Amino acid sequence: MTGQAPAADPDRRLAALARYRALVEDWDAFCAAAHRPLPVCIWANPARADAETVAALLAEDGVPATPVGWVDGALRLPTGTRVGHHWTYRAGLCHTQEEAALITDPLLAARPGDRVLDLCAGPGNKTARIALALGNRGTVIANDIDPHRLAPVEAVVSRLGLVNVSATCVDGRRFPDDGRGFDRVLVDAPCSGEGTVRKSGQAVRTITSETRARIAARQVELLARAVALCRPGGRIVYATCTFAPEENELVVDTVLRRWPGVLRVVAAAPAGLATRPGVTAWTGRQLDPGLAGAVRLLPQLADTGGFFACALERADGAEAASAPPVARPPGPPVDAPLAAWSRHFGLPDNAFAGVVVIARGGRLRAVAADHEPPTEPAPVFSGLELARRGGAAPKLATAASLAFAQAARHQVVAVDSTGRDAFLTRGSQKVNAAWTGRPGAVLVRYREWLLGGGLVRDDRRLDSLFPRVWL
Repeated sequence: MTGQAPAADPDRRLAALARYRALVEDWDAFCAAAHRPLPVCIWANPARADAETVAALLAEDGVPATPVGWVDGALRLPTGTRVGHHWTYRAGLCHTQEEAALITDPLLAARPGDRVLDLCAGPGNKTARIALALGNRGTVIANDIDPHRLAPVEAVVSRLGLVNVSATCVDGRRFPDDGRGFDRVLVDAPCSGEGTVRKSGQAVRTITSETRARIAARQVELLARAVALCRPGGRIVYATCTFAPEENELVVDTVLRRWPGVLRVVAAAPAGLATRPGVTAWTGRQLDPGLAGAVRLLPQLADTGGFFACALERADGAEAASAPPVARPPGPPVDAPLAAWSRHFGLPDNAFAGVVVIARGGRLRAVAADHEPPTEPAPVFSGLELARRGGAAPKLATAASLAFAQAARHQVVAVDSTGRDAFLTRGSQKVNAAWTGRPGAVLVRYREWLLGGGLVRDDRRLDSLFPRVWL
């Protein structure tokens, strides 16, 4: 594809996008789609429910869901659906993510056994997809320069029950190399965000050439660092949510020229999704012809937002750094009350199989036994919270309850839909008269799904311990 900056578009809201008119064959359809609000997209958490089950549960509450044809487990909901308020979301049966962003999954092609770095991870949606692709084992490092963007990463990790993620906070351009490298690196780079026009409903702001040059310079540094951290034979995916070739193909082209013979573009557009090829020339600059294998998503093609992604493979012949001994989490602290939890809630013997317990500050956390956290930078968190250290042994954090106690047989309070909604909004309620458990720490179940932990008092009042941060 080639393109030249055209005259201004008459649609004032989209005027800043008129520079891309030569890149879009059906400009009127593009503009019409850009004016429409986005459908809501969710995907099922495979550890707890499949897409058909989630769709059926949503349908019970009058929310229609349609499968996303090109990616397994994903569903489209009507525009404006407040899925974060639905109980299936709060109980971790599903998660919401913009459909276009799911394209990084098939391009990255993360597999069990891979060591993966998400270099610009906040708010954590892509991190979660990677962690699940690894089977919730092994190692995913979720890095972000902004500590505030790691809070939602931890919330996603906790609600979905992921034990194979460590989060770090460092400028991705200077992410330390500890010699181990990564099999997969995702660079979801900060960008001008033009592709999110359907989310905001606001006029697309005009980006000056100076501002765009500063953005692109940072993007080049991020991608170059990703290449340096990637193991020979590994894969890097560079992605943005903007239409600008300066932030997309030109960034990749610059890095390809810096690493001649080391990188190649992998054409990996998923079947069943309408896309456009990458740009190979822009404003007179000829780019690497392999960039036609990059993927562009435009709003009118598949009723999504705008997105760009390019997969790069690092040649097997590239020099590999020697790997130092693996640094693993410390073993279970002596006060880890796994046996006490198992007895109290009637958990199966293998409830905590495949995880180790580590102490961090005043908390106990569960981490995949084969997880390899970075030695530098030090993780902000690893895995998910089990409980407060030194607290009442039977009391599990909600994240741990959902992850490890689905098969609990004791101290489980069953609630109906009214009780479910009260629990998920931290309300208090009377326990059903048929309940024969003891006052103290309990788990709360709606039908066959756990909702989290609670506390039954002597007067049979059930207090919800559902996390405020998840509301």
